[in-house]
Amino acid sequence: MDASSTHMRWIFSDQELHDIRAQTNTRVRSDKALTEDEALTVQEEQDMLLYYAHQVGKICDNLNRKRRDMPPELKATALTFFRRFFIYESLMRMDQADFFVLMFTCVFVACKAEEWNVFAIPQKGVPVIPVKQFLEFPDLYNSGSLGTACRDLLKVDEPVSKVEEAEVKLLAGNKFHMLIHHPFKAMIGWIRYLLKQDSTFVERDVRKKVEERAKQLATQAILTDLIFLHPPSRIALGALKLAFDEHNTPIDRFIEEYFREQNCTPEQSQKAKLAIGAITEVLGVEVKDLKLQDLQDSKRGKFLDRLKSIWKKNRPKKSKKGKKRSASPAPTIAGESKKTKTDAE
Repeated sequence: MDASSTHMRWIFSDQELHDIRAQTNTRVRSDKALTEDEALTVQEEQDMLLYYAHQVGKICDNLNRKRRDMPPELKATALTFFRRFFIYESLMRMDQADFFVLMFTCVFVACKAEEWNVFAIPQKGVPVIPVKQFLEFPDLYNSGSLGTACRDLLKVDEPVSKVEEAEVKLLAGNKFHMLIHHPFKAMIGWIRYLLKQDSTFVERDVRKKVEERAKQLATQAILTDLIFLHPPSRIALGALKLAFDEHNTPIDRFIEEYFREQNCTPEQSQKAKLAIGAITEVLGVEVKDLKLQDLQDSKRGKFLDRLKSIWKKNRPKKSKKGKKRSASPAPTIAGESKKTKTDAE
């Protein structure tokens, strides 16, 4: 795992993650000349991103509602693209229209990355998903400001170019890593290991319920900082442990046996167990689907209103010929020098 690009580029310590976000926040305040009263704090921005991450998930759910064969990895990939992008980029650097386009683009690119065509029967001679048809997909997002943004996007002269431009920015912000490793495959491996140790320790119907619950927890982990602090295999084990515990079937003895088989030192075993405990603790608290009214901070006022004010300032102005100038340049990837070995997964 230590040689993978996931570990080298996307796994951080708590302090590293905090410092990167603080630097991103400070940089955009300076670039946009935002005062203390205007700008969002790091925590306020994270709260807003959590809310909008839920909306990205709902776009995926709407796709699945029509087709019902969407792989679970697709939703996880879309959410990961979104969350990775905003490690080195800020909401305060964008305008509202471009931000909403980016959200749809996360799902669009995830469809391509997971090789899943949203259309049951792809058009003849069209090997990839047409952008315009993707946006016109029934109930892609049919309510609220995102639904309005989707309909408005289809009214502009070149909706395809808007998404294509956002796709380049999204990929740059993700350092062009389209292959996302999720906990789901590792989860299958852990299940096989447990059954190999004792095929009778859990009944088949309970095992199925545990697997479904663990998948839910693994997807929930993407909405937390766990995906930036722990590798997918460890998140998979933490999700399974919590799911088994909820069904009164502890697997601690199997975990201990695994450490012995790997010839782990007592210190290594203790460190791994502490990490697994931290994962189960975080996953044990449900990540609620936030409402906008939940994001109001009584101490600093309505920071949603401040974000809308920033978005309004960032809105591209029309030139004399009536054409809009580009809203913002492609994101610069700060901190790139942190991990620069190989890109091999």
